[in-house]
Amino acid sequence: MGSLNVESSKLDINEISVYDVLGKKLLNLKNIQQKQITISQLKPTTNVILVKVTLENGSVVTKKVIY
Repeated sequence: MGSLNVESSKLDINEISVYDVLGKKLLNLKNIQQKQITISQLKPTTNVILVKVTLENGSVVTKKVIY
């Protein structure tokens, strides 16, 4: 099983949500309070997923990832 690394250079990560391209929530992690986390709960596919990261200051970053 693969893993997905999520990293923030300056601020702590507060929450991570992972969605498939149809908008179905695959994973939600809260109260992370770290700059880096490795997610291993996802089953690797060759599909596009959306990773939504909420930082400690409330800003949100969403990235498309092939996983």
